[in-house]
Amino acid sequence: MSRSRLMSSSVHAVDARPSWSALAWVASLLLGLGVVPSAHALDVEFLETSYDAVAGGTVSIGAVASASNPAECVAGEPFTYRFNLNGITVRDYSTDATFDLELFFLDSENNVLSIVDGPSVNTLSVTARCPEPPQGVGIITSQEATATLNVANGAVTIDAILTNGTTDHSGLTEASGIVFSADWTDADRGFDTHTFTWVIDGGDPITGEFANVGLDDGEHTIELSIDDNEGSVATKSLTFDVANVVPTISSFSVPANGQEGASMLLSANVSDPFDDLSVTWTVAGQEYQGRQVNWIPPNQGSWLVELEVDDGTDIATRTATTTVVNVPPIVANARRVLDGGAVGSLTEIDEGTTVQLAVDATDIVDVVTVSWLMPDGAELDGLTPTWVAGNQVTGNATVIAEDDVVSASTNAFVRVRNVPPTITGVNVPTAVDEGDTATLSATAIDPFDTLTYEWELNGQIYTGQSVDIPFNDPGTALLTLSVIDDEVSVSQQVEVE
Repeated sequence: MSRSRLMSSSVHAVDARPSWSALAWVASLLLGLGVVPSAHALDVEFLETSYDAVAGGTVSIGAVASASNPAECVAGEPFTYRFNLNGITVRDYSTDATFDLELFFLDSENNVLSIVDGPSVNTLSVTARCPEPPQGVGIITSQEATATLNVANGAVTIDAILTNGTTDHSGLTEASGIVFSADWTDADRGFDTHTFTWVIDGGDPITGEFANVGLDDGEHTIELSIDDNEGSVATKSLTFDVANVVPTISSFSVPANGQEGASMLLSANVSDPFDDLSVTWTVAGQEYQGRQVNWIPPNQGSWLVELEVDDGTDIATRTATTTVVNVPPIVANARRVLDGGAVGSLTEIDEGTTVQLAVDATDIVDVVTVSWLMPDGAELDGLTPTWVAGNQVTGNATVIAEDDVVSASTNAFVRVRNVPPTITGVNVPTAVDEGDTATLSATAIDPFDTLTYEWELNGQIYTGQSVDIPFNDPGTALLTLSVIDDEVSVSQQVEVE
């Protein structure tokens, strides 16, 4: 009754609620009398017993507190609340009984990352209290309440597929690898294990956050799926173009010089990232296929060598010039050919004989012209000319073979033998009277030589093809006729009676 009256008189004097000074006086009085006031009774509860949210999202949380003895809280002062999530303070004491709980934070690249995994069941707790009274006034208690926070899995989102780290997909070529990656988000990124699957043009899947591939020229489509393995799968596709690359000619070898008719090696090292290559050499109007070809120059001169490497879309070219020198003809084995093809001697030829000659003369590419200069001065043409051997002579037959630039020659020793004259007829009288003069004549042949006719009678020489000879002695006269060429003579005896 004493406490009641004191509080009543204090309320009358000041306010409908006692002031802190009055409460302090009453408290000190009661303590002096050995009486302890009862503790404040404080109740708090969440507005909902269960809350639903998505990982990385925001949920509105609220609580309400009340005191069983509100007169013992500070007049006009609201309750304060502290909220915890899984035992971690997410909002310290404040007068806000409701607030939006953000279940995420931003990383250094401004990615939204959840502070709790989803799906998960979490515990919310709230502590409410009155403002503390002045020193020595009662024991102020706080009260805690809990609720459930159900967090659903966060969805994976693919914003863009990147090529070489950018959304600019121009300038892609078959020559270089392309690194595919993605600009993607998942609030559960810090909790989930993600599976990346790439499929290019319907081919075999490639796994991994990055796909490093090389592609042939043309249009391509790449498809990406990201699975967080907790029920969320995001997909995205990209269609892009890859430009062709001109084939590469890394080396190109053409000899600077060569000989006509001698093989020359033309070679090139060529490459292309994907395409099959057609390699074509063009020289002297002829085409040859392959990375290495053997070319035989058709003649001397300066020749343009052209190389084309075709991948079906683009062509790479190179050119070079090679100088080809002439090769002289080869001439040998000048000989006489007998009937039937046997080889005869050139040193046993009778003057006036018709001789079949032959020689071997070749040139790698050129047409060869063959000429002969015989020891008797005769000039012949061809590989197998016919020669009529002149007067007896000894010397070389020179055979010359010429192409259109140079010549070559060979010699063959020739000996032509003299042929004795042949007496074909003698005209003498069968009888001559003693003391008369008779006319005698003769005929003879020789292929080339001038002939001398000598008639000898009784030691007397008469010269001439036709001679007058006196016959002074009776009886049979024996005459000797000699026909002489440059070297030899033939004789014949005749009788005159």
